[in-house]
Amino acid sequence: TTFHKTLIGALMLGALAACILIFATFLLKNVFRFAEQYVVSYVEQRVIKDLRDEVFTAVLRKPLAFYSQYDTGNLISRLTNDINDLNVAVNRSFTKLIRDPVLIVLSMMFLFSINVGLTLFALIVIPVSGIVIRQIGKSLKRRSTRVQQMLATITSDLQDKLSGIKVVHAFSQEDA
Repeated sequence: TTFHKTLIGALMLGALAACILIFATFLLKNVFRFAEQYVVSYVEQRVIKDLRDEVFTAVLRKPLAFYSQYDTGNLISRLTNDINDLNVAVNRSFTKLIRDPVLIVLSMMFLFSINVGLTLFALIVIPVSGIVIRQIGKSLKRRSTRVQQMLATITSDLQDKLSGIKVVHAFSQEDA
């Protein structure tokens, strides 16, 4: 009948509109995610480049006593590892600075619309878990520092041994 044909046509049109809306939503989401990653990568690389330049300049300006106080391997390890750690931190911080506030506001509105009591309970539990996470982070930082010190020792020993090999080869070439 005509009614059924009209109803089926309307349902098909609605389904087509829903498909187009879903496609457009995912397309926009991916376009904005790409733009976000592009901007974050650009800013991150600029910040890290400037930081490396400043650190290199600062290291060059250090007095000679500074270089005798620290092993070369320790300095190299600290410079490379610390700058890489900052690179990760800048990337995470910049992304969170832009995206998280919007996400928090929208999530809170959604949660309060579902269940006010449960949302308030969650808001009490979250700070407690934050304290636990902070303690775990401090422990991880201490362990990371120990690992970095071990890497510095290994790097310094390797640098000393490689330098020693060069000296031995140089003396053996001189005697021949």
